[in-house]
Amino acid sequence: MTRKTVKRRAKRPADDGAARFDVLIAGDMTRLGDWSFRIALEIRNHAGSGARVGMIQAARPMEGQRVAPEIQTCVRRGLALVVDPAAHPATDLLVIHAPSELDWEARPLAGIVSERTILVCHHTEDFSVPEIKQRLRGSGELVWAPTNPWLRQAAPAALTLSPDDWQPPVKSTDIPAPKLRRQRSRLGWVVSHHSAPPPEAVPADVDLVCLDLDGSRASPAMHAPCPSLDRLSRLDCLAYFPEPGATALPDALILSALDAGATVALPRWLKPHYGVGPVYCEPGQVLTRARRKRTTRAIASELGKPAADVSGAAGADHTRPQQGSRPRPVMFLASNGVGIGHVSRLLAIARRMDPRQPVMFVTQAQAVSAIERLGYLAEYIPSASYVGGDLEAWDSWFQFELESLIDAYDPALVVYDGNNPSPGLVRAVASRADCRLAWVRRGLWGNLTSPFIDNARWFDLIVEPGELEGQPDEGMTAQRRDEAVPVPPIRLLDDTELLSRGEAAKAVGLDPARPSALIQLGAGYNRDIVSLIDHLVEVLQQVPQLQVSVAEWVNGAQSLTHWPDVKYLRGYPLSQYFNAFDFSIAAAGYNTFHETMSFGLPTIFIPNRHPSMDDQAGRALHAQNLHAAFELDEADLADLPELVTLLMDPKARAFLADNSRRLCGPNGAAQAAHALTEMLEAVR
Repeated sequence: MTRKTVKRRAKRPADDGAARFDVLIAGDMTRLGDWSFRIALEIRNHAGSGARVGMIQAARPMEGQRVAPEIQTCVRRGLALVVDPAAHPATDLLVIHAPSELDWEARPLAGIVSERTILVCHHTEDFSVPEIKQRLRGSGELVWAPTNPWLRQAAPAALTLSPDDWQPPVKSTDIPAPKLRRQRSRLGWVVSHHSAPPPEAVPADVDLVCLDLDGSRASPAMHAPCPSLDRLSRLDCLAYFPEPGATALPDALILSALDAGATVALPRWLKPHYGVGPVYCEPGQVLTRARRKRTTRAIASELGKPAADVSGAAGADHTRPQQGSRPRPVMFLASNGVGIGHVSRLLAIARRMDPRQPVMFVTQAQAVSAIERLGYLAEYIPSASYVGGDLEAWDSWFQFELESLIDAYDPALVVYDGNNPSPGLVRAVASRADCRLAWVRRGLWGNLTSPFIDNARWFDLIVEPGELEGQPDEGMTAQRRDEAVPVPPIRLLDDTELLSRGEAAKAVGLDPARPSALIQLGAGYNRDIVSLIDHLVEVLQQVPQLQVSVAEWVNGAQSLTHWPDVKYLRGYPLSQYFNAFDFSIAAAGYNTFHETMSFGLPTIFIPNRHPSMDDQAGRALHAQNLHAAFELDEADLADLPELVTLLMDPKARAFLADNSRRLCGPNGAAQAAHALTEMLEAVR
C-alpha cells in the first residue's frame, strides 16, 4: 500500500477530553528484526510529515522482553509518545499490526476512538480475529491491509481490503555510510526456519554475514546480530530464499537494502511482490552477484562517489530526529585486561575531545576511581573473567546492562577498546539507528585470536593506535588493517604534563640529587611478579646510592609492600612521575612501552610472554634493535647486573633517551579524537 501520511491538523479535543492523536500504532513493540523495523519506519514517516504519533503495546510481552531498539529510538527522539489506552485517546487513524497476536482478553484497544482503523495482516490468522468489530467498537471504519499478494489471495471475500498491499515506507537515510575500508565482498544471508541455508563453502574474498531476524536459527556459529536499517549500506549483497508460499516476508529489510544500494538476491517466485529492483536467481548464483557488487562499489569509492550513486538508490530525504540544545554524550566502553591499558587509551582520547562534548565511561576494569579522579562519570559492569561461569550467559546479561545504560545516557557514539567485541556489545549498539559504534583496536596481537573478530563489520569506525615505525606485526589485526584508520601511538599525558624532577621526587619521597630506578611490571594477574620484583630489587640495591621504587597498579592483583628500603609509587597516571627516575625496568605493554619511549625514560623491558598477552617481546626487541631500549627474558636475567651498571652512566642514558624520543611522533590521541568527532557530526 502506498502510504499517505496523515498531516497534522488543527488540534481539537476529543469529546471526553482525552488526548488526541493523528496516528496511533498498536502491536507488539518488543519483537525484534523486521517487525520492529516496519513499525519504526511508519513512526518516522508520519512524524516527518508533522503528525502527532502515539504507540501502544497491545500484546502480552514475553518475560524479560524490552521494547525493540529501533522503536525505543523513535520514542527517545520525540517522534512518538507511549500511550495508555485506558486514558481513552482519540485518533484520526489507528494502525494495528498482526491483530491475531494481541492480548484481546486484556481489552488493549477498547477505549480508543478512531475515525479509521487499518488492520495490518502479517498472517492468515489476522483475518479471522473473533468479534473484531465489537472489540473495536470505537472505530468508524475497518480496513484489512495484507502485506503481500499471497495474503491478499487468502483473505475472506467479505472483508474490506486496502487497495494496495501494506508496505513499509522506506526512505533513504541521511546518515552517511562509513568510507569503504575492506577488500572482501560482504554478503548478508537472511536465515529462518523456512529459508534456504547459506552456502557451506565461501571463498576467502567473501565475508558471509548470517542475519537471524527472528532468533530461530541462532547457533554458536552465527554470531552476527541483525543491525539497524541504516547499517545495511555495509552489505554488498543481501540474499533471502524462503520456501515457496511463505507469507511473513522481511519487507522492511529487503526494501531498505535496495534503497541502500545493495544487490538483493531473491527466488523468482517473489518477483510479483518486489518487482524489478532485486536480482532473481538460484541460491548458488548469489556469490557471483556479491563479488560483482563489491567491484562496483570499489570503483565508486576510488572515484570519490557514494556507492548509492552507482546503484541508482534514491536521494536522501529521511527525517532526522529532533535534537535538543545539549549534544548527546560519547560513551567510552573499556574492556577488562590484566592492567588498565584499555581504560588509559580511552581516557587519552576523551581528554582531547572538544570540552563542550559530554563524555562518560563504562568500564569492565576495576578502575572507576582512576576515571573519576580525572573528572569523568564512570559506570562499572563486571567482566566475564571477573564474574566467571558461562561466557554466553554473561554476554546476554552484559547486553542487558549496556542497553540499560544506553537508554539512560542516550549516547550518540559508543567507543569500545578491547579485544573481544562480543555479540552482546554489538546487539546493544548496532541495533540502534542513530548511535554510532567505534573500536579502538591496538595491533601487535601476536598469537592472540578472538572468536568475535568478524563483528568488526558492524563498527562505523575502527581506530588503530600505532607502534614504532617499522614494527613487525604478523598478528590477526595486521591481516585486517585495510578496515582501520591508523593513528600514531596513543598516550595519556603529553610532555608538558609531567611533573618536574623536584616535584616528582618529592611526591614519591625520593632525593632528587640521587639516582633512582622504577620497577613497573604491571598488575600481576598472569605472571609471578612478586618473585620477579624480588630478584630485581636484590640486583638494584647492590648499586650504591641508587634509590628503588616499585609501581603499584590501581587494579593490581596484590599489594607490593614486601621490600624494605623501597619506595612505592601509587596513583594514576604513573607517567606523571617519570622525571623522578633515571631509568626503569618495565613490562612492554602498549601504554607503559610508549610512555617510557616518548618521555625518554631509559628502560630495560622484561616482556610479559603469557599467551593471553599481545606481542610484548616483539615490541621490546624492535626497540632494542633501534638502539632505544633493552630487552630481557624473565627466564634469563643473567645480563641484568651488566645492563644496570650501564644505565648508571649518564651518557648511556642520554643515548637511549635521544633515540627513543627521535622515534616517537605526536600523540595519536588527538587524531583519534578528531576521527570520532567527524563521526559525531553525522548523527547530530
